[in-house]
Amino acid sequence: MPERVQVGYKENDQQNTVAPPARRACRVTATTIGIAGLAAMVLTSCRSPEPPIPLGNGSGSGAAVGGPGTPSGGITGATPTGGAGGTPTTTGMDQTGTAGSPGIAGQQGAPARGDAGGGIIGSGGRPAEPATGGASGTSTGGASGTPAMTGGASGTMTGGASGTMTGGTSGASTMTGGTSGAMTGGTSGAPTMTGGTSGAMTGGASGAMTGGASGAMTGGASGAMTGGPSGAPTMTGGTSGAPTTTGGAMTGGQAAPTSGTGGASPPSSTGGAPSSTGGSAGVTSGSGGSPSGGGIVGPAAMGGGCGSGTGGATFDSVASDDSAGAAITVRLAGPLSDPADDFNLPLGTNGRGCATCHVAGQSMSMTPAGIQARFDASDGTDPVFRPVDGAVSPLADVSTSDARRTAYALLLSKGLIRVGLPIPANADFDLVAVSDPYGYASRAELSLFRRPLPASNLPFLSAVMWDGREGLITPDDPSNTLLRALASQAGDAVLGHSQASSPLDPSRVAGIVEFEMGIFSAQATNVTAGPLDGAAALGGPLALAQQTFYPGINDPNGADPTTPFSPNVFTLYVPWQAADPQGSDADARRQIALGEQLFNTRTFSVTGVTGLTTAEQPSVTVTCSTCHDAPGAGSNSSGRFFDLGLASASRAGTDLPVYTLQERSTGTQVQVSDPGRALITGAFKDVATFKVPTLRGLAARGPYFHNGAAATLSNVVGFYNGRFGIGLTNDEKAALAAFLSSL
Repeated sequence: MPERVQVGYKENDQQNTVAPPARRACRVTATTIGIAGLAAMVLTSCRSPEPPIPLGNGSGSGAAVGGPGTPSGGITGATPTGGAGGTPTTTGMDQTGTAGSPGIAGQQGAPARGDAGGGIIGSGGRPAEPATGGASGTSTGGASGTPAMTGGASGTMTGGASGTMTGGTSGASTMTGGTSGAMTGGTSGAPTMTGGTSGAMTGGASGAMTGGASGAMTGGASGAMTGGPSGAPTMTGGTSGAPTTTGGAMTGGQAAPTSGTGGASPPSSTGGAPSSTGGSAGVTSGSGGSPSGGGIVGPAAMGGGCGSGTGGATFDSVASDDSAGAAITVRLAGPLSDPADDFNLPLGTNGRGCATCHVAGQSMSMTPAGIQARFDASDGTDPVFRPVDGAVSPLADVSTSDARRTAYALLLSKGLIRVGLPIPANADFDLVAVSDPYGYASRAELSLFRRPLPASNLPFLSAVMWDGREGLITPDDPSNTLLRALASQAGDAVLGHSQASSPLDPSRVAGIVEFEMGIFSAQATNVTAGPLDGAAALGGPLALAQQTFYPGINDPNGADPTTPFSPNVFTLYVPWQAADPQGSDADARRQIALGEQLFNTRTFSVTGVTGLTTAEQPSVTVTCSTCHDAPGAGSNSSGRFFDLGLASASRAGTDLPVYTLQERSTGTQVQVSDPGRALITGAFKDVATFKVPTLRGLAARGPYFHNGAAATLSNVVGFYNGRFGIGLTNDEKAALAAFLSSL
């Protein structure tokens, strides 16, 4: 395990040039387990890649053998089949059987384990009597008339006319099926489940839980969790029966931004529905696929597999450690690393593809630590190391290992890619001097060193690229303008970064855009606070995928046609503001919640910021959310560009070029390391302005700002505090950094 930095760390405000710790990425493939389930696996260990698990939307058909009588016993016989009405299900199938068929006689079970069909095999019970089908598909079995599906008295269940299940003496699982497939917990605050097939559950304060094939689980304060092929690690869930967004269920917590029945999107099938009791709508919901009732009691019990059912969606996830905990990147429809997908294929003449610089384990960007590891593994010949844009100059010497290390110095130290752009023909300014330490830049091609923006969370964009050169997203046609801008970016990248000899076929470009649009990255766990969707919080990528966005939303200048501006852009951690329990996790949660409050509400005065202040209004009072105004995402919803002073010559150091620009009409001169948007518009007023980036998945993809000027999020906070004289205390700076690292 790489070393992790505690949440409450405090760094000085100066630039930290120490490379972050090496990261470890692991693949997690999931269906309805939700981000809390993914987080549980991240906190446990990283596993080898697995193929995606389909979300079923058929009816369950898992069988279980064994007998009642002991905690690890099961029932015998296949699931009773209910005549013309279909098999009674536990989630989302409102079908009542007519004259169900008898089950198969039981036999002594082997030690408890799960099977691929969604059943469980118990042990320790005596052979059960055959189950018999009733007129409504009701089943009974065993000498006591109660088939023990989850280990005897604490998980006893009996079927009912509409798939109703009644918990045993410990109140383990009182569940009600029916039309929506929603299930409500029993006396111990037990599981809320939704349709689908993995059987992911979350419980209350003492509810035991089981997951799908991957055994991913979340639970209450003392909820035992079992999972994996051998009932791998038992963990303690979040406090107070932490809710989950699995399948759309979010019980308790703050008011639901979205809720409904019939399945939420994206993506959803028909039939299964998210619970509408608080929280956000489900990312996935199945249609009648029954979750396995797999062993939640017993030392080697595990949840059943996918159950039966076909036609549901899948999503693929990659989790990676970072200094604050772990981030997760998900693709909502299909695998992230399919080698046959154009996003992952070499598309030009130099071995590069989109995934070369947009790495799933680094929140779809790339980090200096990851780049350094690739250099060491390949002696600087990995496809990311190409002179065209990876080197300080396309003419740099790359003939030896030492020469390559020098040529790729900015890529290795700050993850910077060289972008070559000319002074536009319509410019109202001139380039009067160039100081390039690498001897290449000229009026025909300035060398601009910039961080690769993440190829995830793209639905929240209002401008594509740091300078918006690939397009702006307009309110009159947001979907098409976004798709056109992303297609332009992908096509240009193939010709430029990948050095293709001809343009990529438009249908393949469209495939790349479709791939990117389904990817979401966010921090999922905090090393001290735990899962970021625990205790009713809304962290993680699955809740982010449900976030509403349109150009101009929540704009502070009144561009939103429906809703006035609110500074409360982030409300992910409102439930943590008054965390009562004591301990490091509760303290860390309160710190993150404080940082969120400061981001939204701490006011400060801004002067001399092009794009924000003007000659008529030289000073404005703002909060962080004035510019980062997109709810839940932190991008700028109106495609505005700002000059924070990061490209000034005084901050260029010795490793960036400096350009002297002169406005023709006034003779005014400025010196900058990057003219920014002015190279697109030709307007001197736009010199050194850049777009506002989305703020999710930050901890996994430093350094920050367009030129990698801040090595850590503490450095980011320190820059703003010093630049604008905000007056933050050390505790407030630490809280803001902790909050940003939890996005």
